[in-house]
This record gives sequence, C-alpha cells and structure tokens, in this order.
Amino acid sequence: MWLASTDTEYKVEHYVMNVHGEYESTPTKTQNASGTTNEEIILIDLVDSSLEIINGITYSYGQVNGVTVQKAQIVASGDLVIKLYYERKNFTISVNVTTSSEGNGNNGGSASFANDSTIQTITVYYDAQVKVYLTYNEGYKLNSLQSKNNQANIPSYEDNSEELIISQIQGNEIINIEFIKNQIDGKVNERTSLTSAIKIWKLNLQKFKYLIILNKILKDI
Repeated sequence: MWLASTDTEYKVEHYVMNVHGEYESTPTKTQNASGTTNEEIILIDLVDSSLEIINGITYSYGQVNGVTVQKAQIVASGDLVIKLYYERKNFTISVNVTTSSEGNGNNGGSASFANDSTIQTITVYYDAQVKVYLTYNEGYKLNSLQSKNNQANIPSYEDNSEELIISQIQGNEIINIEFIKNQIDGKVNERTSLTSAIKIWKLNLQKFKYLIILNKILKDI
C-alpha cells in the first residue's frame, strides 16, 4: 500500500512591495517548509505577520506558477513554490504655501514636487520619501516648515534651502511652508539706496561749485 510522504518539501517566497509601488524579482524572505504529499495548504495561513505593518504593509494575494490562488497542494516532486505578495498602502501628500503677514500681501515664493513645475499634490507609498523644490521671490526667505498631521519626517533646513527631503511618510500629509520678507536684505537695500543718493548729491554739489567758479572767471575776462 502506498503511503503519502509526511516530509515533502515546498517553498514559500514572500514579496513586499517597495516604496515605488513595485515588486522586486528577488523575494524579501524565503521559507523552506515540508508537509504531507497532496496536502492542501491555505495560503493565508502562510502569511508572515512580521512583514506586515498596521496601516502600512498588508498581505494582498498569493500565486502558484503565475496564477493567483487561495490554496495549493503539496506535490510529491517537492517542486511547489508558493509566492505571497504584500502591498504598501498609498497616501496623498501636499504642500501648502503661505507668506507671513510681514510680506505686505506679496507672494514670497512657491513649492512643488517637481523642479520647474506647479505640482503640489502627489500620491506616495508607505515609508517613501519625496523631494520638495522651493523657489524664492526677490527679498524673501523661508520662515517655517511644518507637518500638519505628523505623518512625515520634516528635515532641518536653512532659510534659503532650495530642496527639501520629506521622508518616512506614514499617512496623508500636508506640509505647511511659510515665506517671510528678508528684513536683513531690506536694510541692506535701503543702505545701498541711501549711499547712492549721497554720492549723487555730492557729485551735483561739485558740479554746482564748478559752475560758480566758471561764471566768476567769465565775468573777470
């Protein structure tokens, strides 16, 4: 009488979607297992909970030989390969640009997710990072950078930073960016304007004195 082997091998490959929404050809984790030949396996029972993250990464579907299935049967040859796929949740991230009231109603600059564009809202995957490009109008600088929902990591920055890396995105997020009038530049500009005015006044004074002397010489002739 033929008895089914109780230690027939099979393989389970786990694939976790990357932050770009794609699956790599190499599995994230591989497990070698064994069971009874012709035994039916429920794929969801093979899910590795250590790869799942609440509100971030969750089991999606399984395949055998490229076909999506919910269960599989252990074959005597030991060639069964079960592939389990885990997907990342996607979120919306936006930039909200304002200018401090000290800007006197003027627009201090702009921000977008692509260089030389006006894209201010994009969809990203859990734990991804994105680059924000800043453009400044003359006389303005960056005043503040804040995460509205605390679902992303906000980097340190300079008041003239042109690129910002927003990372560890774990939920829908709005990045509040505020520009402010550069008071230091304003004082420098005022000083420069005053200096120029004094130089022009002195030059005109010299011209006036020269005309007086010339006029006196002409009278004496």
